[in-house]
Amino acid sequence: MGICKRAFLYMTRKYVRSMLLFILFFAAGLLLMASFAVEEGAGKAAGEFRKMLPAGITIDWRIRMDLDSFVEYSTNEKGESVARMKLPMMKEEYIDDFLAMEGVCGFYRNGNSDQLYTGLDLQPAFETRLYLLSTGELLAETEDDRVYAENMKALKEEDPAQYQEELRSTEAGMHANRFITVYDSKWHPAFVNGAAELTCGRHVQYGDEKKTVISEEVAERNGLKVGDHISARNYDFVTGERYGSPFEMEIVGIFRVNFEQKITSWTFEDDILTNTCFCTWDLDYWSQVEYNTFYQREIIAKESEPNIGRMVLFVEDAAQLDSVKEQLLGFEAIDWDNYEIGVYDEDYQAVAAPLLVMTKLSHIMIAVLSAGTLIILSLVLSLWIRGRRQEMGILASIGMKKRNMLLQLLLESAGMAVLAFLAAACLAGPVSGQIGNQLQAITEASYGNGAYEVDIEQGTQALLVHMQPVKGTAVTYDVSPKQMGVAGLLLVGTAVLSTWISFGQIRRANPREILGRKG
Repeated sequence: MGICKRAFLYMTRKYVRSMLLFILFFAAGLLLMASFAVEEGAGKAAGEFRKMLPAGITIDWRIRMDLDSFVEYSTNEKGESVARMKLPMMKEEYIDDFLAMEGVCGFYRNGNSDQLYTGLDLQPAFETRLYLLSTGELLAETEDDRVYAENMKALKEEDPAQYQEELRSTEAGMHANRFITVYDSKWHPAFVNGAAELTCGRHVQYGDEKKTVISEEVAERNGLKVGDHISARNYDFVTGERYGSPFEMEIVGIFRVNFEQKITSWTFEDDILTNTCFCTWDLDYWSQVEYNTFYQREIIAKESEPNIGRMVLFVEDAAQLDSVKEQLLGFEAIDWDNYEIGVYDEDYQAVAAPLLVMTKLSHIMIAVLSAGTLIILSLVLSLWIRGRRQEMGILASIGMKKRNMLLQLLLESAGMAVLAFLAAACLAGPVSGQIGNQLQAITEASYGNGAYEVDIEQGTQALLVHMQPVKGTAVTYDVSPKQMGVAGLLLVGTAVLSTWISFGQIRRANPREILGRKG
């Protein structure tokens, strides 16, 4: 009797064993194809987001432990402290060269953030509530508010001077804007990702001085328009005292905030995007001079050759990232050993987060299914081969070669794998859709609602506007012929490998040993 016929008869007569193998291969094949469909569907949907969202090259200064040895300190004729880097660093004068690179469409340098008193009427928040509670213009709605109001009332009677100082401090805070310094406000992440949109005038641009862009809400509350001026002053956060000379800026543009920011009872006025102003870098020098003069500290001189520690070069197309990076590294005026170069894709990572998680989960599922099927099959086949030990011993004793025995076992397991795969392929389409939709719903459920979220960075206190994951993305979970082919090869390959592993106990024994062992 030939090997093929013997394998066929064994598969048809050992009905229970064959059905168990079929079910195992069927489930594994169906889940494999579904995993491939989820991986490709989620990957394609995420790829569409990548095309729509901005990408760029990040350049971040690598902090050195021996920094002081690379800095030369001196004092200028004004008595100001001057720090000059002895390393060939990235300087402001190189910006025009960067913008001239093929594929580069803009840049953003991480700016500083200052809280300054303007006296403007702002979107009310924490400081406004405290002020109104202190003056009795707002009735307490919570226990904390009631306690605060009673304490301020008692303070007013016991120490009027201290009460006035507390009142002046909260009054200053309720009229203090956040000022973010930028070279070009168009490329600030809040404008790049659509959280804010210029509606009137123009952006602050590289080379401007004493210019700012404010929000529609602040403009409407204060009757301001493009061409008007606003003044900012430093103030003591504890006493509310305003000090130093004012910094006057021209309003060159007005922007709209395209989402509703979540305002809690602990949100400060300057932590609200609508109360934020984007302004030119000359404000930084003015602010530190006024601050250090008032508190009798060392004044830092204005940089004659400003260094840039961190910046982003935005590209026209994400496909140009490698090309731009290559051009950048070819710029020999900079010692690139002092910088970390990466990819700016924060918006993409945020928006496509559920899809990227699904892609990772599908990779895990494919690996677990392949390994799990191999392990389970190896165990099951090892047990079954033990049950056929006598049969194989007899066949070996009458001269049947072990490779033929192995071939029979391979035909049995691989044949069942093929049958199960064909059956699974018929159901792969609808099942993949169901699994993909369920997995997408579960993944998206772990994310909150809203298009954007404002966050205050710990340490720097920088205001960051993050895009949030997009829910309900239409994803197609089709199983392509290529995916079916790969799943089929994995299934048959697993069947062959597990059979070969399980046959090891027979391969190493002679007929007498095979018959002599008890199964």
